[in-house]
Amino acid sequence: MKRLFALTGAAVAMLSVGMISNSANAAIFLTQGGTASGTAGVVSASGPVTYDFSSTFAPLTANVGSVLYTSGTVDGVSAAPFGDSTAYASVGSNVTPQSATLSLGAGVNYLGFYWGSVDQYNTLELFNGTTSLGVFTGSQILDPANGFQGATGSAFVNFNTYGTTAITSAVFTSSQKAFEFDSITTGVPEPSTWAMMVLGFAGLGFLGYRRRTGNVNFRVV
Repeated sequence: MKRLFALTGAAVAMLSVGMISNSANAAIFLTQGGTASGTAGVVSASGPVTYDFSSTFAPLTANVGSVLYTSGTVDGVSAAPFGDSTAYASVGSNVTPQSATLSLGAGVNYLGFYWGSVDQYNTLELFNGTTSLGVFTGSQILDPANGFQGATGSAFVNFNTYGTTAITSAVFTSSQKAFEFDSITTGVPEPSTWAMMVLGFAGLGFLGYRRRTGNVNFRVV
């Protein structure tokens, strides 16, 4: 089932399927489900760089302590997103509360990632410079957001501005253990992609949860 939200500032409004923002203000659209495109590794302006979350991820910095990069599940520390057998990032495993900022340079229109064992105390805030574009909690992604480690406890989430503004950074915060995520993907959609998404909102939609089959990837397209 697809969940769709539009955010203006810190306000959150539930939208019906098929509705696109009719506001002149910047809005962020959230859909749940689908599969990230692209192959493993980082693709940036300087060319492809392979990255598998096996060590420090340069664009991701913690406000205190360090982000945990690990694989598998360790009770009381972190839980691998469902179906994820590769390395992933975990905020709040080494110290709580903890935040980690993902820097996106000049900005992107799209940010997607695999959100593992979603908890109500997991929070994502998106920024354009120092201006907050919106805050998402785990409870807005799943109900209940109770850290369930089975298939229905993880979700691939997609945040898209469709050119209304640029997302220059994303802050992942967890007040308890932990906020696990993987498969970070960013991009600026082509006009044809926008048209396809309109059709999707009209009724095609994404179905099911993202099942990972490859390595972690951070991709600018």
